[in-house]
This record gives sequence, structure tokens and C-alpha cells, in this order.
Amino acid sequence: MLDLPAADLAAAPEHWRHAPLPNAPLWLARQDQLIRGERHESVPASPTLLARLNRPAAVGEVLVAYDTSGEAWRLRHAGDAGAETRLWLAQAVNDSRARLFSTLRSVLATQLTECVLHELRNPLNALSLHADLMARVLAGGGPVERALPSVEVIKQRVGDLRKRQDAAVALWLGDAAQPEMASADLRAVVDESLRLARGHLALQEVRLRSEALDLIGAARLRGGAVQTRLALLALLLMACAGAKQYRGADGGAEVLVQAIGGGNTLILELQAPLDGQALGRELADTDTAGLMATLALLLESAGIAIETDPLQAVTRLSLGG
Repeated sequence: MLDLPAADLAAAPEHWRHAPLPNAPLWLARQDQLIRGERHESVPASPTLLARLNRPAAVGEVLVAYDTSGEAWRLRHAGDAGAETRLWLAQAVNDSRARLFSTLRSVLATQLTECVLHELRNPLNALSLHADLMARVLAGGGPVERALPSVEVIKQRVGDLRKRQDAAVALWLGDAAQPEMASADLRAVVDESLRLARGHLALQEVRLRSEALDLIGAARLRGGAVQTRLALLALLLMACAGAKQYRGADGGAEVLVQAIGGGNTLILELQAPLDGQALGRELADTDTAGLMATLALLLESAGIAIETDPLQAVTRLSLGG
């Protein structure tokens, strides 16, 4: 049964109210029952929730309810169907997160295909080169010792290729419905994201700089490494579009990523205007605000909070605190 939260529960995060509800079903709220439209079936709901759903509400107003398992649901007012029936879109938060993750991943994969292939081809090219060197040395009857440096390079590149393949599979092919909860090294997540995005930004003639990343140190994510990588990539692509649109005084376009440490909080700061209009439309026909709320929803699983200051063209990801 769905019910409104108890008074002692913390208020729902603000981004829950703005993040899209992708493909959410339409529910009909009547005085005595809640009906899931496409199935024409009654959904258990408390009298308190029914009373709230039937009050006059502005289109787009969002309520948060919880089912008997404790799972959070968002209900967004979609209009009225007469005086006795109000229409609401409803979806579990976890379902929204999984759907948005899957769609955003598909959108980004299309834009970053060449960069992903380049990531995998680099180690393969090195393997091919040193395999040829070894073959020439051995075919020429040279001493085996001359081939040993190439053997070491091949071993290193095989390890590098394996790591990149594992990261690519987790990011682009993993099951979005399964929450990724393993602890992860934040510096590795940031480095992988920057390396992948740098090629895309270079093609767009946008410079990507990073500073003070050593401050990240041994910081670890409590989970959500894949979600964090996806959110970082989305932010970097939004920053790329914004930097191209609002160029510097010298006519150049630049994105700066830097780490800031202070107390128990680590901040990853991205300096560039954000333009998420195109990405937001592809994601769920939403605007930049809805896209930022989506990223905040994804970053929750990693314990990361996100805030942006459009006037200063700064976005901050905060871990800890």
C-alpha cells in the first residue's frame, strides 16, 4: 500500500521533484481508489494519500509516497479528468534511476563511440608493434634477451587492455537494473572519465585541463562507480557544449576540472558553463535543470551531492561531509 511518509521522515531531496519519470504510467486518483490507467486495476493506497491526491494541485506538482516495503515513489500531477478524477504519473525512485541510467548511457555511447574504440585500440596497437619486433628479433637469430623488453611491454599492455575492457563493459554493457554497490577508487573513476572525454573535447576544439587531482588521494566511493563515471561524462559533454557557446576573451574554449580538499569534504569542481539542452531532449525531453536533477539522482548511490552555479559557471561534486 502506498502512503504519505511519516512526519519524522526526512524531506525528499529537491532533485527528486525535478528529475524526469521516464515512461511512467498514468494513474487515476478518485475519491475512494487509485487506478493504474493502462491496466485498469486498483492500486492499494491509504485514505490519507487518496485525500492528498484529490486536492487541487498545480500541474507538475510532485508528491513522494512510500510502499509497505519502504520503497520511495514519486507522483507528479498531470492534470484533471473532470471534477472527480485527477491524473498522476507515478514511478518508484529506483525504477526512475535505472531507466534514466540506461537511456543516458545509450545517448552518451552514441556520442562517444570513436573515443571508446580509441581507448581499446591504443593497447592493441602497442601489442601488435611489439609482437612484430619480437618476431623480427627471433626470426633473425638474434639473442632472446633482445626480445625481453618487448615481452615486458606486451605484459603491461595486456593488463592495461584488460582493465579498459572491464571498465568499458561495466559502463556500457552492465545491467542498469542491478545497483552497483562495490566500493571504488575515486581517482581511478575520475581519471577514466577524463581520459575518455578528452578525445571528444579535442575533436570539438575544446581544451580539457585538470588540476590538483592528487588531493583526491585514497578517497573511495561507497558504491555507484559506474553511475559516477556516467554522470561525469555527461557533465563533461555539457561543459564542452557550453564552452563552445561561451568562449573566453581569447576566443578559445576550455574546461577545467580540479579537486578541492577541506575538512571531511572532498570537492571535484568543474569550471565551464553547462549546456544540456540537446542532451536533455535526447534523455527524456527535459531541460538542463531536469538533466542536472537526473545526474543528482544517479550520484546518490555514490554518496555524492551536486550543485551548480550558472552565474559563476561552476559545478561542484561533493563527497563526504
